[in-house]
Amino acid sequence: RVRIDSVGRLLVGTTSAREHLNDGSDSTQISLEGTTQNTTTLSVVRNSNNDGPAHLVLGKSRGGSANSTTVLQSGDTIGHINFEGADGSHLIRAGQISCVVDAAPGANDMPGLLKFSTTPDGSNALSERMRIDRDGRLMVGKSSAGVSSRGPEFRTGNNDYAVVCTSED
Repeated sequence: RVRIDSVGRLLVGTTSAREHLNDGSDSTQISLEGTTQNTTTLSVVRNSNNDGPAHLVLGKSRGGSANSTTVLQSGDTIGHINFEGADGSHLIRAGQISCVVDAAPGANDMPGLLKFSTTPDGSNALSERMRIDRDGRLMVGKSSAGVSSRGPEFRTGNNDYAVVCTSED
């Protein structure tokens, strides 16, 4: 049921690591494979008598060794959550949520943005569809802010403003 292969990959429910992620260009260090919801569900549960949640952490450092904390730079991608579906020979990316450093970080300061991307029909390349930047601006169809300095901003792909909302404190 559980195996560690000759190169140190943890395999659960399979005897070999999947080599067909992201059109065959990616592989994995931990594999969970199954044929039912019960055999393919990863659970992270916290049991405590308070409001503390369970955590899933995707971390990034610019260091070159384990346990490094070398500071990131603006534009560095911290992590991706990928959604991939089988096309008959590989798993192909259909969507992705990414977290990116959105300005220069400093001590106890990590400005970030979230990008939401999908793959259009007839393509295998992701296209950014929406983002939330470090100031809380919501941009749909565009990846940079326009006139709004605060609040949601809905833009079409050709720079026309569909709706611009600002908030006042």
